[in-house]
Amino acid sequence: MNCRIRGLAIAGALWLAATASAQDGSGKLESGDMYFGMDLGVSIMPSVSIKDIAPIDAFSFGIENVEVDVDSGLGWNIDLGFRLSETFALELESGYYRNDFGGFKSGEFTTLTLGSTAVVGGSGDFTQIPIFLNAQWDVPLTQAGSGTAWMLSLFAGAGAVNVGADLDDIGALGVPGVTAALDGGGWGAAVQLGVGVHAEFAPGFHVGAGYRVMVVNGVALGTATFSDPSLTAFAVLETDTVVTHALQASLSIEF
Repeated sequence: MNCRIRGLAIAGALWLAATASAQDGSGKLESGDMYFGMDLGVSIMPSVSIKDIAPIDAFSFGIENVEVDVDSGLGWNIDLGFRLSETFALELESGYYRNDFGGFKSGEFTTLTLGSTAVVGGSGDFTQIPIFLNAQWDVPLTQAGSGTAWMLSLFAGAGAVNVGADLDDIGALGVPGVTAALDGGGWGAAVQLGVGVHAEFAPGFHVGAGYRVMVVNGVALGTATFSDPSLTAFAVLETDTVVTHALQASLSIEF
């Protein structure tokens, strides 16, 4: 959260600088405008860690030190915003992120009778559906009347994200013929920070690119099921904090 505080402090400084430049007549954005925006690009989840669970009885599995590698995927957002001034806007945002499962970096199944064995195999994907309320600051980079209007944007948002996991064919090393699957998800409180550059190539028509980082508190993904019906699912699987980075192209239209 310290990173978030520092980011908000930077945002405040940029807002003050933007307000000062607006008084000089720079920038082409106008207060009172509404806009619709879209962002599309690469979604990067470094990994997903699962909280440890102890086995309940002789017929149940626990897990320890499970960390999942996640491949790069696709992330897109849609925004509906209202500009309160030339330099400040509020927007409601949602979207969809999907990243394929990339294998287990570490992890063991644990039992009360047989000890532990490594978690192996697996296939599937992770998805995220964010809902954020964002505050965005726009700092003019060019003077009004100098041609194409370039802006530096910095935004901060708070909300909730639904994190889902659809994983199959999870195995235990040395235990042939027994696999586990997980298909569930849950909501977690989340914050995000982002920065980008965009240009107004025509009145009300902005194109740009940016970076964001989205941080979601741990969420409950549900219980696993096993191919052997005599084995019981362990307790609800919960993630640690989920961090997602995104590099995206952006398009917005004022109306």
